[in-house]
Amino acid sequence: MDPALAEALAGSAREGLFALDERGTILAWSWGAEQLYGWTAAEAVGKPVLELLVPADPAMAEAARGMVREAVETGTCLYQAKRKRKDGALLDVEIFGRAVRDGQGRLRCLAMSHRDLTGHLRMEELLFSHNRELEQARRQADVARTAKAEFLATMSHEIRTPMNAVIGMTSLLLETELTAEQRDFVDTIRASGDHLLVIINDILDFSKIESGRMELEHHPYDLRTTVEESLDLVAARAAEKGLELAYLIEDGVPGAVVGDAGRLRQVLVNLLSNAVKFTEKGEVLVTVSSKPVALQENRHEVRIAVKDTGIGIPEDRRNRLFQPFSQVDASTSRVYGGTGLGLAICRKLMEMMQGTIAVASDAGRGSTFLLTYTCESAPSPGRMRVRGPQPELSGKRVLIVDDNATNRRILDRYAEAWGMLARSTATPEEALAWVARGDPFDLAVLDMHMPGMDGLRLAQEMRRHRGGETLPLVMLSSLGPRREDTQAMGLSFAAMLTKPIKPSQLHNALVEACQGQPSRVAAQRPQTKANAGMGQEHPMRILLAEDNAVNQKVALRLLQRLGYSADVAANGLEVLDALARQPYDVILMDVQMPELDGLDAARRICQLVPEGDRPRIVAMTANALAGDRERCLAAGMDDYVTKPVDLLQLADALQRCIAAREEEMQHAR
Repeated sequence: MDPALAEALAGSAREGLFALDERGTILAWSWGAEQLYGWTAAEAVGKPVLELLVPADPAMAEAARGMVREAVETGTCLYQAKRKRKDGALLDVEIFGRAVRDGQGRLRCLAMSHRDLTGHLRMEELLFSHNRELEQARRQADVARTAKAEFLATMSHEIRTPMNAVIGMTSLLLETELTAEQRDFVDTIRASGDHLLVIINDILDFSKIESGRMELEHHPYDLRTTVEESLDLVAARAAEKGLELAYLIEDGVPGAVVGDAGRLRQVLVNLLSNAVKFTEKGEVLVTVSSKPVALQENRHEVRIAVKDTGIGIPEDRRNRLFQPFSQVDASTSRVYGGTGLGLAICRKLMEMMQGTIAVASDAGRGSTFLLTYTCESAPSPGRMRVRGPQPELSGKRVLIVDDNATNRRILDRYAEAWGMLARSTATPEEALAWVARGDPFDLAVLDMHMPGMDGLRLAQEMRRHRGGETLPLVMLSSLGPRREDTQAMGLSFAAMLTKPIKPSQLHNALVEACQGQPSRVAAQRPQTKANAGMGQEHPMRILLAEDNAVNQKVALRLLQRLGYSADVAANGLEVLDALARQPYDVILMDVQMPELDGLDAARRICQLVPEGDRPRIVAMTANALAGDRERCLAAGMDDYVTKPVDLLQLADALQRCIAAREEEMQHAR
């Protein structure tokens, strides 16, 4: 290379370039070296590099001499080291050296390149420090999250344990002979206990979500059934207030979807409860619709609207709705009660479902809450088909009388979808005029509660007209007419249905009415009675493992109501001792007990007792957080119920034990 060109290149380089002889004396010094170290070429050339650049440290000096020797012997060297500037400042530099030889192999010089790493290393140190701080913060957050989860589990157990006694004892007390005043007192205590349990569950649910302990299930479920079950839970309260409760599921909505039916039901019940609570007159309507998601087979966007005609929400206060522990205003809590947690939980649950919750409302004109989420459709659960034209109903002429426009619209849509010829009116007087002039109808659907003339009176008047004597009548009511009222008026109905009307029930009632087969649908879902003779019909030896004296008393009394007695163990060690003395069919096992807890006791039973001789172990515990059921089953327990335990819940658990035992006996044969 041309010497002038080489000099030009060296002079333009930002790195510090210089040349040494084999003894380490500086032979040449570039502009970049002047900028890096502060020494001019005149000051540097002829000086030993150890004296000029290497800090006064024997180890560093020996390392620098080693670099020179390595470059001379091997041809190159590459190191990181500290070097000093003219002003005494130390720099971190990357050193690269290369031996330059002539044609005969003799050493001409060592070409050295120094690159400043100070800023780079400082940045690496800062990044390392930052990452270390982030890791420390993450560890602290994990510790805090674990502590929060442990505290939540403890609180859940400690709160549910006394609530088990309160609700259990009041349930037992209600089964005894009480005066009217005493029963009123006990009913108040029980209602307050149930209300307190709702608040406790809200707080625990919110805490589970905040601590990341809430997990959603992913199973197929019937969407219509979930909506109907949610409406059933608020139907009695709506009827007490005289509210119309209705729902409409649009065509195209998949019958079954994949997701968490329990959590969707929780959101719907919360919204419906609020709608009923804040509505004094009018109606609450649930509408379900869906549309396919583009380019995603079997996926649908489901929209569920809950609309009421209640007090509404001012625009400037809607932003407080979904904030935890917040109400629209202070007076709301005083008048209607509540913690302000329900909607916050609904929003969190919808976010976990990858969905949204929104509200549209005007003060004094009601509210509409809209749930939107995407889910996968599943095979239909095989329920009766009531969509599309029905051969039994096609062409039938039906008279619909209901003063509520929403109910008429829903009934008209059902009738039209089933191929019927519907004629509807809001006034009983108009319906009577049609019947009086002989308009032909095959059957009539009447609302019970209408202003001026109720459904019973309308039915009575219709019977007096020609053509109305034998007209099949279907009665719709929030509570249902009393049988003695219909008998006193000399009336008979083809069916009596309770609102909100379920399409399958209405379909069956209309088919039977057309065929002249009277039917009756109960006004309310009958409450299942616990079988007091279960103990005699299915005798079992039961061991109760419970350390809390009050809860022992509650459980023993509940078992007594079912015809059973039980031995009692106060901890896991006593359970093992009791099993060593005699066999048991069922162990009702608390989880948190002293000396040996329920989980360890279950594990030992599984180790010590052969499977064929092993009792059924039912966890009966106040631990009700996500994963608690799985931990109990993984420990070897067969079933799981949460406190507070009521009579029906305990009866169901024992019934499952009976069924499992009978199945084992059949296999043994």
